[in-house]
Amino acid sequence: MAARQELQDMKLKDVYAKVALPDDEFNAWMTSLGLLHARMACDSCHQDMTLEGKGDDSTKIWVCNRRRCLQAEKGYKMGIFFENVSLPTKKISLLSYFWANKLGTVEKQKDVCAEHFTANPEHIGGTGVVVEINETCVSKRKYQRGRLIRPNQWLFGGIERGSGRCFMVHVDRRDAATLLPIIQDFVRPGATIMSDLWCAYGGIQNLLQG
Repeated sequence: MAARQELQDMKLKDVYAKVALPDDEFNAWMTSLGLLHARMACDSCHQDMTLEGKGDDSTKIWVCNRRRCLQAEKGYKMGIFFENVSLPTKKISLLSYFWANKLGTVEKQKDVCAEHFTANPEHIGGTGVVVEINETCVSKRKYQRGRLIRPNQWLFGGIERGSGRCFMVHVDRRDAATLLPIIQDFVRPGATIMSDLWCAYGGIQNLLQG
């Protein structure tokens, strides 16, 4: 139950963090969840086999080293969900997450970017640097159609021209009283602000120059 709950609670950024682990660490985590075998018994002597090979799944195999078993072997992924799939375990796990959460390619990229930059905002701008600011609404529909299953979530952010460095934050309101302090927090003085947005952003340049 604990393993199932851990998987259910995972966000996309958590999945990517796991996939970024070295292969042996990732497989150890999968084993702790019960998704990979922690041990394998030999069909001949019924004793534990030895897992041989390191790193990539394709190099791993269960082997019985007892002489009378004549080096009996079993596939590393035998008898589990991954058995008949030639893709690496990491890729299968990632694709399974996308499928289970109904994530298409564009949605996946939007979610990854939004989660990364809201978790790791940068201070950008400075004298002579152009910063473009904008806002976007993120919403999710059940099975990509029908009514919304969560309220619209507004993101507000800025990006430096040239370097691509940026910040992004969740906002509940999109008025000047909310957005101008965010700009002041994340954009260094002296930057030139560019925006197609409405008049709530009036006075930004004076704010940064002051």
